[in-house]
Amino acid sequence: MRSIVVFARTLLRFHWLTMGALQALIGCPGCGQSCTEQGCIDGARVRLNEPLPNGSSYVFQVSSDSGELTCTTQGTLAGTCDGTRGIALEMSGSSVVGFLLPGLHPKSAAVTILQVAEVVRQGTVSLAYQSLQPNGTGCPGECNYGEANL
Repeated sequence: MRSIVVFARTLLRFHWLTMGALQALIGCPGCGQSCTEQGCIDGARVRLNEPLPNGSSYVFQVSSDSGELTCTTQGTLAGTCDGTRGIALEMSGSSVVGFLLPGLHPKSAAVTILQVAEVVRQGTVSLAYQSLQPNGTGCPGECNYGEANL
């Protein structure tokens, strides 16, 4: 009886090893795929070549094929540049180092940054996008991300 049990276990192990090897060779859609839940930036990012210091009021104006966007900071850099009007500031310490256009994918954008009615930065940026799948191929959470410097 004991030899029958040993034979059955050996046969079962051989079966699982063979099936595992076949799946590894030919692939198995959905087998062993694990998706993560990482986030990614979907939209455009404009990085400033030189940061803007905190403590002053700024007006950010962006004109693109995605529309006209404007937001204003008020000394503490809170203001309306929190993403609710299409522009979200990026900070490093107490300086503005760039901004995001969440969910927008313009090919180019004319950017003007004003400080007390005086232009402090102005230019047109061109953006090329790449598709990101940080959670794995075929997993939800795909983002289209583009970046430019001003």
